[in-house]
Amino acid sequence: MFAERYGDKLAFVGGLDARVFESNDKEIIRREVTAYVEGMKARGARLIFASDHSISTNTRYQSYLYAVQVFREHMTY
Repeated sequence: MFAERYGDKLAFVGGLDARVFESNDKEIIRREVTAYVEGMKARGARLIFASDHSISTNTRYQSYLYAVQVFREHMTY
């Protein structure tokens, strides 16, 4: 609701479930990051890539880098 109403005035930070990173599964990461970014695009909302909580030590560095890569593939709008 806030994204639809204020998306052209505010930038939203976070919201991506940190457990996505902890999965260390590229398929899950790609699916969830893509849905996250595309969902915000559909609402016309500005987005700053971040998780909903701190990134845990269960997240492999390569998994986080992959999530950022997927974000960059979808971020332009």
